[in-house]
Amino acid sequence: MVFCDTSLLLSLYVADRWSVEATLLVSTLREPLVWTPWHELEISAALEARVGRRLTSRDEADNIYSVIRQHRDDGFLRLVYPSSWPEVFRSGSELATRHGAKNLNRGMDVLHVALCMTLKIETFWSMDGRQRGLAEDVGLRLNPLGRDQ
Repeated sequence: MVFCDTSLLLSLYVADRWSVEATLLVSTLREPLVWTPWHELEISAALEARVGRRLTSRDEADNIYSVIRQHRDDGFLRLVYPSSWPEVFRSGSELATRHGAKNLNRGMDVLHVALCMTLKIETFWSMDGRQRGLAEDVGLRLNPLGRDQ
């Protein structure tokens, strides 16, 4: 499985500067993308912020939610839960302490990487330079970027 952060996942569902690259990346994938309750929260918050900013209409958002449900149903997005949320946060705190100053990570950045590691997923895809730096520091495999961040 491949763990994607919100920047990459959202780009699969809304047109933004990374949409073409994100779509190309997943088009070659032969395994599912990880979907967790954290992804659900992050995508919902990001999508509703787009509605609030009038970048996405309510009808478009509802359609995107429907497509995401379909992708979960057909296995493109595989719902997984960490065995211990406290362990995810403990791991995240350790990552922030060890690597946060170097990568300028925010809590949400660290939580994605900690969740990926707790789930024992070795591949982390992101378009975000800070998350990529942290993921690289802890030995996760990253997606290639076809252009500058």
